[in-house]
Amino acid sequence: GSGAVVGRTDFVLGKAPAAAEEFRACDRRVIASGQPLLGVEEALTRPDGSRAVLLTSKVPLRDAAGAVVGVLGVYQDITARQAAEADLRRRDARLSAQQAALLALGRDVLRGGDPEAALRRVAEVTARTLGVGRVSVWRYTADRRGIRCADLYEAAADLSADTYPAYFRALEESDVIPAADAQADARTGEFAAAYLAPLGIGALLDVPLRPFGRPEGVLCCEHLGPPRRWEADEQVFAMAVGGLVSLARER
Repeated sequence: GSGAVVGRTDFVLGKAPAAAEEFRACDRRVIASGQPLLGVEEALTRPDGSRAVLLTSKVPLRDAAGAVVGVLGVYQDITARQAAEADLRRRDARLSAQQAALLALGRDVLRGGDPEAALRRVAEVTARTLGVGRVSVWRYTADRRGIRCADLYEAAADLSADTYPAYFRALEESDVIPAADAQADARTGEFAAAYLAPLGIGALLDVPLRPFGRPEGVLCCEHLGPPRRWEADEQVFAMAVGGLVSLARER
């Protein structure tokens, strides 16, 4: 309530000394100039150490004779709004990069040529666009009891359906496997000890490849580092790239 503020100074309201001094200096400028200060963004450190951004407007208070006797300040906490705007800018940047990547890969697929070179290009461009350290494309073995790495942006490996039944079940049942915490996810956790942990993979975004409608492999995007939540647009992008890989096999 007002009792927590009335009679107190900026220095005892939980502000850091440097921030409190800056607020006081701003007040003095308004008093000295007699001019309002409108729509100024000010950073503030809360008592718990978190950062806030305030949209501040200050106007001089005058007595009956017109002399400035104080300052009226209005503050709006715009921290959440700024965070939302930053998220939107990041999303727009991701979508632009994804669109450019799909257009480039689409031209490569439609141009034809060496399919193996096309796979290498897919892996590289997908890794760069999603910002992941590893992207691989896998194909089923002849007996369809396993998948073998056909192209890997960084390293190679074989994975067996006998050893990883939950993952192969997910490949059959899903259009995309967005494992934000790959080592804990029930679909991909089987890989944790032998594959994910040694390579430092924290998240997987896998897309089954089904040229001609039959399962033939996997587009595997591997995030190196801690768990990572896959945004919906990133999942759609990976599925679109998987569709291009399947189209390349059908041509």
